[in-house]
Order: sequence, then C-alpha cells, then structure tokens
Amino acid sequence: LLDEWLIEDRDEKGAMSIRLPEHMPEAFVCNCDLAAYMLIDKLNERGYKVPEDVSVVGFNNYLYPELADREITTYEVNTKAMVKVALEKVLKQIKNPKRGHGMDIVSGRMVIKKSVKLKK
Repeated sequence: LLDEWLIEDRDEKGAMSIRLPEHMPEAFVCNCDLAAYMLIDKLNERGYKVPEDVSVVGFNNYLYPELADREITTYEVNTKAMVKVALEKVLKQIKNPKRGHGMDIVSGRMVIKKSVKLKK
C-alpha cells in the first residue's frame, strides 16, 4: 500500500503527470508547491475536496505568478540562507577541491494555509 502512495510527479522527460493511487491516504506531501498545485487539480477532477477529503502539503512556498493561489500549506525554504551556504561551499571547492563536501542543513518554516485539515 505504501508503494502505491509514492507517486511520481514527473516522467522520464521531466513532464509533470500525476496518477492518483487507488486507495487514498489522509494526506500527500509534495516535493514542491507546483506538484501540490497539480495534485490538487487532479484530486478535484476526481471529485475529492482538499482538505475535507485529503490534505496536501507543498515545499518551497513558491507558485508561478500565472497560477491561481490555492493557499497550499507548505514548508518554506530559507532561500537566502541556502544561497549563502551553496556559495560558500562552491568557493571552498574552488580554493581547495578536497574541501566543501558534506551535508549542510538550512532551516525553514511551516506556512499554514488552507490545504490541510487540522485535527482538533
């Protein structure tokens, strides 16, 4: 059942095409707000209501300006901090190719909007 709930949002060519599972989970967590937006469209086409029937969470708190705001609950990335960390890492590797490897954690924050059904 868990394998069915892991849905790919892009095909081999990078085109977004979402296929819903037969058995719906309570919620979906998407890799970006664009995928969440498209998932909500697909859910609505099938007669599901977000968040009444299923919750949807995005990641990055960014939607393309031409898309309508769906008020997607999301995890907002601290883009300025991420850029700073990435730049410092690149500069270290330029100076010394053996340095600058490893993992860096950049904090973010939840932005609660209307695509998640909150439990009382």
